[in-house]
Amino acid sequence: MKKSAIAVQQSIIRRLRTQPFTHSTDGSNDDNHGKQYPIVVRLFNGITKNVDSELLSVPTIDGRSTGENIFKLLDSELRRNNIKWENCLALGLDNTNVNVGDKNGVIAFAKKKNPDIYLSGCVLHLVHIVARKAASAHLPGIDDILVDVFNYLKKSDKRQLELASLTTECGLAPKPVLEHGQTRWLSIGRCIERLIYNWEPLKKFFNKEKAPKAADNRPNQAYAKAKSQSLCEFFRSPTYKLYCLFLNYAVHVFDDILLNLQSQFTFDKVQYKLNYNRKPNHLIMIGDEAQSFIKDKDKNYLKDTSITEFYANIVKYYTSLLDYMLDKLPVSDKLLHCCEVADISLKESVPQSHLKFFFR
Repeated sequence: MKKSAIAVQQSIIRRLRTQPFTHSTDGSNDDNHGKQYPIVVRLFNGITKNVDSELLSVPTIDGRSTGENIFKLLDSELRRNNIKWENCLALGLDNTNVNVGDKNGVIAFAKKKNPDIYLSGCVLHLVHIVARKAASAHLPGIDDILVDVFNYLKKSDKRQLELASLTTECGLAPKPVLEHGQTRWLSIGRCIERLIYNWEPLKKFFNKEKAPKAADNRPNQAYAKAKSQSLCEFFRSPTYKLYCLFLNYAVHVFDDILLNLQSQFTFDKVQYKLNYNRKPNHLIMIGDEAQSFIKDKDKNYLKDTSITEFYANIVKYYTSLLDYMLDKLPVSDKLLHCCEVADISLKESVPQSHLKFFFR
């Protein structure tokens, strides 16, 4: 197996020395053995006749993962194998300052080796950033609530058993609250779905938790009491539940956005800020569950003023979402636009100017 791996690696290295390629990397989680940076290259494979993604190596950084140190790691691998930076067309990295910073980012050091190298940022990572920024600007901090609820429960087996008992009383099968990782904000979808499932049991649970108890002078009890009070108020609020129902729908909108980024859909041409292009409230996309919740506003104790404010915030959310997307995503990148020439299925429709772009 080892001999086979060496043979494959040598084949990759020989091709990297003589033909154009792109390469990308991302760091593993830190542990006692350092941080690994798998280097994946994309280049033409003469056997498959395709541009394939292949693993070159998995080097490790023992020190700090600064832009300079990550670059030195990449540079060391190329120099060790006599591979020229001039052959590297693009570098794929996520969009943190460590990677894309103009002065000390990985790309800044790479451009000193090859000024023409193209930074291929992670579009998926950008969409996560866009989603988080739009939500934090106009919607309640649901992600913080998810973290608070999870942390409040995980510290006590007694609390978890009490919640499970209340869940059963509500006629539901006990399902634990999920931990939300804020690094990838769109993972919030599964966490919110579980939060909504547990809404009534959690409301009863925190209503009990905030009730006066025997005197307890432990240092963390004052904090726990304040936290249980705020969480109780959250779960008693029909308006917050409405926002959760909307977010549970909205995160799936990004599935369509990611698909559209791979198509010829041009949302940057839509005049979305003009009032006459704005749909009336009842036609704004908020999801079936949120619409049903509003329809039963009397049963759910929703005030008309709260509903009006909700729709105003949703409009702001969608507007900011598009603002962030047009600012951060490479929707107007000339290079990517002209790369349509590489799609054989478009050979009859792509303008000749796209091909000339690569022969300037």
